[in-house]
Amino acid sequence: MLQRRAGYTNQRTPLVGHQHQRVRDYLSTCTGSVSNFYSPMGSPQGSDDEDEEGAGPRSRLSEEDRALRQQAEENCRRALDLLNSSDWKQEEVFDDDDILFSRRVGSHTLFMFTCTVACPTETFANELIHNCDHCPEWNGSLTSCRQLQRIDGQCEVRYQQTGPFLGGMVSPRDFINLRLAGRKGLMFFSSVVSIAHRDDPRPSDMVRAVNRPTIITIRPCVRRPRHCVVEWLMNFDCRVGMVPRRMTDRGTRQAARSLHSYLRQLGRRLAAAEV
Repeated sequence: MLQRRAGYTNQRTPLVGHQHQRVRDYLSTCTGSVSNFYSPMGSPQGSDDEDEEGAGPRSRLSEEDRALRQQAEENCRRALDLLNSSDWKQEEVFDDDDILFSRRVGSHTLFMFTCTVACPTETFANELIHNCDHCPEWNGSLTSCRQLQRIDGQCEVRYQQTGPFLGGMVSPRDFINLRLAGRKGLMFFSSVVSIAHRDDPRPSDMVRAVNRPTIITIRPCVRRPRHCVVEWLMNFDCRVGMVPRRMTDRGTRQAARSLHSYLRQLGRRLAAAEV
C-alpha cells in the first residue's frame, strides 16, 4: 500500500521532514527578488561575486539576460514548491533506506528520490552541481552536457543529450535547459527548466524533450558524518507520442534507480580521492 510522504514513519522520517522545514525557513527569509536566496555557482556564500539587487554583476545584465535570470528564479521557486508538497506517495525503498516517491500533476506523473551518499556535502556538491561538463563521465544516462550561454555566476543555459529510453524503445533525446544553481546555508541546489534558445545545436534527427520545473538539492546527512543526502525531482516529458503512460512511468522508475546507483558510485569515488 502506498504511503503519503508526509506520513511516512520509519528512521528516515527526520531526514525528509527536517529538509522540508529547512527549505521553508529559507524561503521565508526571501523578500523581493529571490536573488537574495542564492549564492553563486562555485563561489563562497556572500562573496563579492554574489548578485544582489541593484549592485554587482546583476546590475550589468542586459535586458534579455535579466529576463532569463528572472525566469530561472521563478522556476526555482516552483520546483521547490513541488519538492515541498505534502502529497508525495512512497513507491519504492532503495538501498540504505532511500526512497522513491511519486505524485500526479494533471496528466503526468512526477517522481522524486532520496539518495544517501558517502561523501562530504561540499565535495559532492562541487562535482554534481558545479562541474556539469563532466556529468556524462559519471551519469550513464547522458552522452553530452555543455554550456550554451552564461548569464551570471549563478545562471546559465545548457544543452544536453541522453541515451535511449525504455530499454531502447525510445531514441535518444536532447534538452536546452535554463539553470540556476548555488547554496543557502547548508543546502546546495540546481534547478532547471527547458527553454528555446537562439543557438539551438539540435541535430536534425534528434527529438527535443522538455524539462518542467526540476531541482536537485544536496544537504548534510544529520545522522552520519561525512555523508550527504540528495533529493532529485524528476519532472520531464520525453515526447514519446503514443507510448502508454504506464510504460513511460516504468521507464522513469528505472531511470531513478540508475541515477541513485550513479550518485552513490560518484560519492565513493570522490570520497576515496580525498583520503
